[in-house]
Parts: sequence; C-alpha cells; structure tokens
Amino acid sequence: MGLSSALNGLSTSNFTLLNSSGYQITTTGVTTSNGGLTYTISAPLTAGQTYTVTANYVGYTIGTAQSFTIPSYSTTNETLTVSNPTTAGVTVGLSTALNGLTTSNFTLLNSSGYQITTTGVTTSNGGLTYTISAPLTVGQTYTVTANYAGYTIGTAQSFTIPSGTSSETLTVSNPTTTGVTVGLSSALNGLTASNFTLLNSSGYSVTIAGVATSNGGVTYMISAPLSAGQTYTVTANYVGYTIGTTQSFTIPYGTTN
Repeated sequence: MGLSSALNGLSTSNFTLLNSSGYQITTTGVTTSNGGLTYTISAPLTAGQTYTVTANYVGYTIGTAQSFTIPSYSTTNETLTVSNPTTAGVTVGLSTALNGLTTSNFTLLNSSGYQITTTGVTTSNGGLTYTISAPLTVGQTYTVTANYAGYTIGTAQSFTIPSGTSSETLTVSNPTTTGVTVGLSSALNGLTASNFTLLNSSGYSVTIAGVATSNGGVTYMISAPLSAGQTYTVTANYVGYTIGTTQSFTIPYGTTN
C-alpha cells in the first residue's frame, strides 16, 4: 500500500487487515524499500476474496479503508517436473516460481495409491524448485502432484527410485567414551540409530543411545557407552546404498565428551 508522504518505521501494529466478513487477518510482516512511501504487507490471503486495509499512526489521519480483491489465476501453462529421485526424497520443478509452498501443497503417492508422508519441503531459489523430503524405497515408483490456490499446476508426475551408489564411503573420527563421529562421502540426511551397527571386540552389539547430525547428514555423532582402551567396529546401512566397509576404532584413555 502507498502513502501520500513517507512515514518510515511502520510495523504490523500500524495496519489492520479485515476479510469480507469483518474478521481481522493476521499480518505476518511489513516491509518498505523506499523510506515509507510504500509498504508491502505480508499475510495469508485467498484468491477471489475481498479484503479491506486501514493504517494508523500517532498524530496522523491516514485516508479511509481501502478494499481489494485477490485475483484468481488459472495458469494452465504452469508445468511440473521431477528430478533427482533418491530414497530421501525428490526434487520438483515449476515453470514459474511459486514461493512459500509447504508439505500441504504436495501429494506423494506410492504405486498402490497410498499417500506417503512428506517430512519437509525446501526451496533455495524462490520457488522455482522444491526438494521434497520423504522416506522412499529403491525400485519403487511414485507420483507427485502440486496444488496452490488459484493455480493449475500441470499433471501428476511419476518417478522411480534408482539403486544407490556403491561409492559411498564411511570414516570415523573423535572416538571418546561417550561415542564416535562417523562421516559419509555424500550427505544422507535422516539416519537414525537403526542405520548404524556398533560392535565391541568380542562381536557383541553395543546399544546406541542416540544419533545426531548438524550438517545435513555429512557426519553423524553416535552416542554410546564405550570403554577406554577397547576397540570397536561400526557399520552403516541405508536402503539402496552400499556404505563403505566396516570401520574400526579404539577409545583412547582420558577422553570424554
């Protein structure tokens, strides 16, 4: 919205946004790039609906309520593509950017027509492509569709999860009495304790108390009660991937985290 003279520093509290029923709409943000001549108000609005906006500022009378209608779009030329299918998810592309999509805007089905839970959706280019995170199985075929209010987004796209890579390697570092760090040659996000096997020198399994990553799956910190001076082996598994060979390590004396 625009003002006849600049008023810098306005915030969401200076604007009131109502729907056609008179209910207030929550404004999630207010920004200006020209010192307060115009403001962009961010809020979840619906195509085809009419809204009114008013502004207030101490010592000023700012015009009258302004009404506007959100246009309905039917862009039949909006297309959907898929790429980079893995057991961790798939990337979808749009012919024009639609920023702000979430898991609710995508539907992922397996070959039997059952819906697959999407655990996350991210974009790094303003909505031209989205990476959908979901647990998928090697050799299985899936379909993905996208929806967005006021848009027709192409047709359902199918894709098959290929076999994993045998070039994935495993390394170990920082062994202590509380655990060990393992590294992967390429990121595999979402691994849990069930993806790792930790054995002592007698071949008995050691209980893993937890697994955490802070870099998207390039390295994982495996928490487990280990003994100084003892040697252990660790292996990793992930559906569709061959992850290196068994790695051995010894816990040095005097190391704790």
